[in-house]
Amino acid sequence: MDTCLFSGATDLGEPQDTAQSPPMLDAPGRAMASLERVLLAQHPCQLQYSSGKDSSACANLLFNAAINIMAKGHPCPPIHVCHADTGVENPVVRALADAELYRMCQFASEHGIPVRTHIGRPTLGASYSTRVLGGRALPPLPLGVRDCTSDWKILPSERITRKVMNEAHASGVALVTIIGTRSSESIARRINTAKRGESATGVWFGSKGQAMLSPILDWSTDDVWQYLGECGAGLRKSYSDFQQLIEFYSGAAGGECVVVAELKPASTSACGAIDPAR
Repeated sequence: MDTCLFSGATDLGEPQDTAQSPPMLDAPGRAMASLERVLLAQHPCQLQYSSGKDSSACANLLFNAAINIMAKGHPCPPIHVCHADTGVENPVVRALADAELYRMCQFASEHGIPVRTHIGRPTLGASYSTRVLGGRALPPLPLGVRDCTSDWKILPSERITRKVMNEAHASGVALVTIIGTRSSESIARRINTAKRGESATGVWFGSKGQAMLSPILDWSTDDVWQYLGECGAGLRKSYSDFQQLIEFYSGAAGGECVVVAELKPASTSACGAIDPAR
């Protein structure tokens, strides 16, 4: 039977070895403290990775949390990196995701982190060629319907989650899903994360009862870019220098500084399946 060491939005607090923790933790330190507690409790983790800046930051934080607990002599439970390939991304986006997933595997191998990557793809019946070219549906357009988001992104991700969750159930320990939502992204996001009871310091539970953690929930956009920049500069241990990621965001903003570009209102698109920033 599935067991979970947490009930409700449980406060994770500091890592168990608090004597060696600094009295005041910065944003990455607080996020890793939450992740370390989950790993120390031997919960397998599933990271929802989109290849955008937020999920990239979460991936690196999770890997570093794993390194920290193993350095203290604790075993690290399995870490599953789950990614959805919609089949309709810009080739640059697809190449970026594939390159970063490869770097993750290399980094995990070098540091002995038990990481497995999973890539979910739409079924043949739900693919672009069958849906659109086959005449079953209209092409996704701005302000249009969002059913393609479900077929191309959500359902493939759910299939992976069921597979990983079944493996965790067999071991008798609950799976914890790590997501990169941030409440400061918009007013609507702040309202929705509050309604769901999302927490950066404790495990919270989704609508289907799944255990989840949002380690960068309280981060600002500046916090994310500063962290990725410090990783790229070699100031923090990292699986990537994130230069391709930064160049992609800069190119998408017409060559502007990524931080400046993030301050501008984003255009609304109905097709979340092909949004590279999620």
